[in-house]
Amino acid sequence: MVVSTVIESTPQYLVACPACHAQFDPTGLRGDSFLCHCGTRVVNTRPTAVDAPVRRCSACGAGVEAGAETCGYCGSSVGAGAGRLICPECFARNQGQARFCAGCGVEFRPQPVLAAGDPVPCPVCKTDLSPRSLAGLAIQECGTCHGLWAPAASFDALVAQAGKHTQPPATEGLHAPTRARPQPPAPVTYRSCPVCRQAMNRKNFARISGIVVDWCRGHGTWLDADELAQIAAFVAKGGMQQLAEREKEEARIAASMRLIHDLGETQPASDERPTSLVDVLTTIFS
Repeated sequence: MVVSTVIESTPQYLVACPACHAQFDPTGLRGDSFLCHCGTRVVNTRPTAVDAPVRRCSACGAGVEAGAETCGYCGSSVGAGAGRLICPECFARNQGQARFCAGCGVEFRPQPVLAAGDPVPCPVCKTDLSPRSLAGLAIQECGTCHGLWAPAASFDALVAQAGKHTQPPATEGLHAPTRARPQPPAPVTYRSCPVCRQAMNRKNFARISGIVVDWCRGHGTWLDADELAQIAAFVAKGGMQQLAEREKEEARIAASMRLIHDLGETQPASDERPTSLVDVLTTIFS
């Protein structure tokens, strides 16, 4: 099955930033290029649409079998209707209301195009951010508080690069200095995303790091001046491996609890059941 070739005379299309892969709807934009929020200049070129085989559900992004008429995961129709929306990554035609590309599966998350000279404000001190390239990745930095804005598509690669280049501190192996008197915790502040201006979520990086970053699902992550170094140190010391081990243990415990529940549901009459939790666990692990 392929996406329908029946399209309107002027199909809607999206363009993607070559650096951070942020998506933009350039409808009504004058000019042949514009500035991405990561600082990269994006060429506004209308792509040549292609008819691609339907491999993904346009509503939920789940994989679909060849010839399927409905998604086996969410039940939405597959490949129905005219394809007006052109994917910015694979250029496949999609339904106008599609949330995911039916060809490559990329999620459609178009952002507004920043007008020339439109400032991108720092979430902390409100001064304009300056485009920078760090380890070949496009980011933006505040010259006042030295915080960093990492677009969504660049954050994981940025963390990986930072972790590779982190060196052990010069004081490692020496006696720890006397700790300063603990300070009272600062009040919690929800900062605004510099792109959409909506309040960002506060998120504990990798769940166990204790490093709370400001995160906008659609646009990126804000890091205070020292948070990238903290994250890099966490990664370099094996923090991600610790997370994987914890998640594996949590999955094992969850499976054991499901087994206990299922065993309780399938046990015979009460006079034949184990009389204690110890008996149940003995039955499971014997």
